[in-house]
Amino acid sequence: MQTPTVPGNFSLAEVPWLRTARCRRIMSTMRSSMAMAGVVLGLSMGGLSDAAAAMMVSGVISADTVWSAAQSPVTVQGDVTVDQDATLTVEPGVEVRMAANASFTLNRGAVVAVGTVEKPIVISSAIAAPAPGSWGQWRFRQGTRSAQTRLEHVRIEYGSGVVIEKSSPTLDRVSINHHRGPAIEMDLESSPSGQSLSAAGNTLNAIVVPSGIVRGQVLWGLVGIPYLVREGLVEIGQPSLTIEPELLNVGAGTLTPMRVVLDAAAPAGGRLIALSSSSSDAVKVPATVTVAEGSSSAAFEVRALGFTSALLSASHPELGSARAQVNVVSLPALQLDPSVWSMALGMPYGITVRLPAAAPAGGIPIQLRAEPSGIFQLPAGITVPAGQSQVQFVVQGLAHGSARISAQAQGLRAASVDVETSRMTLILLPHELRASVPIVVGDAREASVALSHRAPLGGLTVRIASEAPNVVGVSPAELVVAEGDYASVGKAMLQAKAKGQARVQLSAANSQDGYANVTVRSPTVLRWGFVDSQSAVVLGHQLRSVGGLWIERTVDGEPDYGAENLSVELRCVSSAVCEVPSTLTIPSGRASVEVTAIGVGLGVSEIEAKAAGVQATKIGVHVVEPTFKFADRYGTPWSGHRYMGLRQDLSLCFSVPAAHDHVRFVTDKPWSIDFDLSDQNPAGVVSGIYAQSSGGSSAAQSTISPGMGCSSPLFVGEASQMGRYRVNASSAGIRLAQSAVQRIHADRELSLGAACSDCIQFSVVKGFHADIAVRTLHLGDYEDAPETLTLKLRCVDAPICSVPAEITIPSGTSPWTPVRLPVLGLQEGTTTIEASVPGSQRYPEVYSVAVSVAPPVWTFSSDDDTLTVPVGQSSYSQVCIGKWDGRSYATAPVSVSVASSKPEVLRPSVRTLSLAEGDSCVGVDLLGIATGKARVSFEAPGLTPAVIAVEVLP
Repeated sequence: MQTPTVPGNFSLAEVPWLRTARCRRIMSTMRSSMAMAGVVLGLSMGGLSDAAAAMMVSGVISADTVWSAAQSPVTVQGDVTVDQDATLTVEPGVEVRMAANASFTLNRGAVVAVGTVEKPIVISSAIAAPAPGSWGQWRFRQGTRSAQTRLEHVRIEYGSGVVIEKSSPTLDRVSINHHRGPAIEMDLESSPSGQSLSAAGNTLNAIVVPSGIVRGQVLWGLVGIPYLVREGLVEIGQPSLTIEPELLNVGAGTLTPMRVVLDAAAPAGGRLIALSSSSSDAVKVPATVTVAEGSSSAAFEVRALGFTSALLSASHPELGSARAQVNVVSLPALQLDPSVWSMALGMPYGITVRLPAAAPAGGIPIQLRAEPSGIFQLPAGITVPAGQSQVQFVVQGLAHGSARISAQAQGLRAASVDVETSRMTLILLPHELRASVPIVVGDAREASVALSHRAPLGGLTVRIASEAPNVVGVSPAELVVAEGDYASVGKAMLQAKAKGQARVQLSAANSQDGYANVTVRSPTVLRWGFVDSQSAVVLGHQLRSVGGLWIERTVDGEPDYGAENLSVELRCVSSAVCEVPSTLTIPSGRASVEVTAIGVGLGVSEIEAKAAGVQATKIGVHVVEPTFKFADRYGTPWSGHRYMGLRQDLSLCFSVPAAHDHVRFVTDKPWSIDFDLSDQNPAGVVSGIYAQSSGGSSAAQSTISPGMGCSSPLFVGEASQMGRYRVNASSAGIRLAQSAVQRIHADRELSLGAACSDCIQFSVVKGFHADIAVRTLHLGDYEDAPETLTLKLRCVDAPICSVPAEITIPSGTSPWTPVRLPVLGLQEGTTTIEASVPGSQRYPEVYSVAVSVAPPVWTFSSDDDTLTVPVGQSSYSQVCIGKWDGRSYATAPVSVSVASSKPEVLRPSVRTLSLAEGDSCVGVDLLGIATGKARVSFEAPGLTPAVIAVEVLP
């Protein structure tokens, strides 16, 4: 084939680049600058400005679009992208004006811009006085539908050129002029084509391609503009797959390594390469070889059996094929073929000696040996009879290990094989039996025998026995594994007779015994489950239960997550009382399935559940009339506490007496509910009931829709002042429910509570202090104090406790670091502490907290009644004022005396402690002096002594 020469330019049009297996063509580096033509096409376009544009385009074109002549000129602003497989059609005569720095990218889809001689399509700058580089590029990317993308009779001017990336558009009669950079930039994977292209006034009037390797079928088919390799080399046809070495001479009877080599590392999962030999009888190769993930080569072995030459082939659907020649020389060789490579210890196996040709008259004697000795027993020699080309001898393993067995004969190359021997292990199949998966009483399970090695000459007889035949019976008592097989063809039957466990034992001569622990369980039993502890299910009349009732399969009282689906039949004994689905399925891997039930009529009945081969069960049903409760839009019952500044969610929900709270009840038919207000004090304290949470019109009716348990929400209007009211609900003129009194509070409140984080309620020890934390709230949530507040305080029952008459909460006080109110316990009992903010419009109410004054006692920090201390060691003991959930503290130091009833047995480290001001607890180390028991007492003024027993251990 002749290579065409084009003086002055490098241009190949409509010539595909063909990849070869062994040839690499290297194109010369082309660094010379190409002369730029000085011809500027005169365009009669007037002033191209953004203001003159009839149509503005920006962003992503994601649907099929037409730029028509009637819309021309079309101004492109920013980065415009064709994506989502859209098609852009540009009609003849359209002017496309590219704003400064604008660009156009065909990302995924097609562009059809076909003009005519009389009406060309012009893509130019929107600037009045354009210059090269006034806008960006027209770019064709990998997602281009190349077969549909075509530009014809198009002028592209004053930008930064055209870029083609992994795509193959058609460009016919396209002129590319006055661009900053090359007319066209193209990668080595694209194959654009087209005729009568021209380029003038560009930085490079050329199609610029990078250096690199052309690996696939590529067409350089743009005619009219030369191709230019900017620098470096373009290599063509680098082979993707080779065999090394390409020529190999081997000796007969040998194993010789070769390898396949890829031009790049194998991807995830590796590369599977097919191998073949033109003389497969004489030169053997494996059928395949795998190049591992991340590797670029893999080795394989060539077995040469006789004098010949063979052509080896390696192939892959994506990488092509490669070849290498192998010549076999030297003497013919013996061949050793063991029946297995791994032999069971103490069992006979055969190895075949093969000759390259039939033995002559008198036969050919073969000498045999094994190294090291003592691993295998075999004859010292055998003879291949005249006219035969092979003979078998028997070997038997004597000791665990491996050895090389070799054969020699005069005039032939020696042969050797590596074999190993180890103890035969017996296995019972299937796996479920070996994994001790239970089988059910009455079931029968097939089992077979598997071997860790192939069965020896003559096969292997395996005995099967059950150690508990009353639990699991086995028949037959023996199975035979045929010579060369890993498992028995015949099956044994295991019969589950009674609940329990049985070991099924396998045994055979010269083998390690195998076994399976078989568990036999009781049959499956259906059981009802529900969230309530009562013996019957409570349903609402004309309502459907959701959640809280399920049917479960069990074995021996435990959930059974069966491996198969279980179809359960259900029925209400009295269809006039209840209704359930006729069938439900408990899926595989699950123990239970939910059951929904409908209360058809008032009364009692039973629901029955049964399934094939499973014990049936029943559960009682009691259908009662439902009641109703008021709740918010989420179904949470009303608290009776609301604020002026918010509307109150209003829904009416079903409630079934005696049913568990976790069981939900829904209706199968719509219920229309009427609402009205009553008991307003003062009158008109709330304006009405509304359909929306703010604004909107008044509404007095809602509906409990099918499948729902609460009515659609309405909203009680904002209150004008503090007060109270009730809401009534009725249906068809019959009152269904009346709410509890709803008390309206100011939007802002004070919260009084125990300062300690563990305290459930506030308490203080008589004669000591405890703190109340005072926090500010807005609409029920904590907030920083919005202003400085002066609180007036009092204990309602003054003889029980004492508080400061007044405290101040500074503006901005955080609820996380609240003001603390000290309370002094004066007398045992309970009372209330009240707080108010006189004259405040924001905090107009009186706020209170219950307080309990506890006896003046110590409590130990340990819950143990008796401490233990080893002799010679110490244990720390601590006492505190009040219980753990209501600690009190001293306002002045308190002297605490510590004494042991037996100082010779137990001695406190000090006899007098000081409880510091503000502290609640004090402790001491107790030293074990001698074995025995003692009592330690803590005494302090105003507190009942505390005593703890201590045992000193050896």
